[in-house]
Amino acid sequence: MSELSLVWLCLGIATACLVILTLTSLVLAGELRRTLRRLNAVLPETAQAVQEARRMFRQGRRVLARTDVAAGRIEAVIHQACDAAADALGAIGRLKTRTRMLWMKRFGNGAGAEPRQHHHGR
Repeated sequence: MSELSLVWLCLGIATACLVILTLTSLVLAGELRRTLRRLNAVLPETAQAVQEARRMFRQGRRVLARTDVAAGRIEAVIHQACDAAADALGAIGRLKTRTRMLWMKRFGNGAGAEPRQHHHGR
């Protein structure tokens, strides 16, 4: 009889474990259901937020594209201004050289190109 009692005891323990496992599964299923309902309620708001983010990113890309075009135009204007300044400085340098050459031709080097004549015997 002791073997039969041991079998019944093992069957009772296995049944208790199955009951506890079933109850735990039911509780977990209920929690999962509540969680999924909350997620389902949040999804429309999430979709709206994602759409708004996409719209903002599109606007940001447009602004960046326009900024890039404007920066390119500004860069071109700056290059033109630098070229014009370089041309003006070159013209000023050439004018300075021509003026110096005319001055030297007209007045000499400034140290008196012709020596003075000294009168002896005065």
